[in-house]
Amino acid sequence: MEDYKEDNLVLTQENYRWRVSGVFDFMQLHFGDGEADLSRPIAWYLARDPQLAREFAQTYLRKKPPRPGFAKRFPVYMLQDRAILWEFFQRHGLRWWDEKWTFRDWASQYVSVDVIL
Repeated sequence: MEDYKEDNLVLTQENYRWRVSGVFDFMQLHFGDGEADLSRPIAWYLARDPQLAREFAQTYLRKKPPRPGFAKRFPVYMLQDRAILWEFFQRHGLRWWDEKWTFRDWASQYVSVDVIL
């Protein structure tokens, strides 16, 4: 769905424990590869604290080991997500980065799997 994050979750409490019981987003919902959904939260954490991004990714992947080939797929998922957001930001005039930056300048900081593993 490309926007799996705290703001789009529905939680249910059962026996004093919380669990995700639903996910919603009113923009571009579709079913796809769940590993692709890691792109957005990891990028969000990377922009704020790279160590937090690494901790999030490593903890997630320890609890749910990825399929073989994850290190090759993940940069493509991240690039796809950055392209979706770039288009949205450009269309709505929402830029907070240097106006001289190209898409490559902006997206390249996110696509290296080494920053999270």
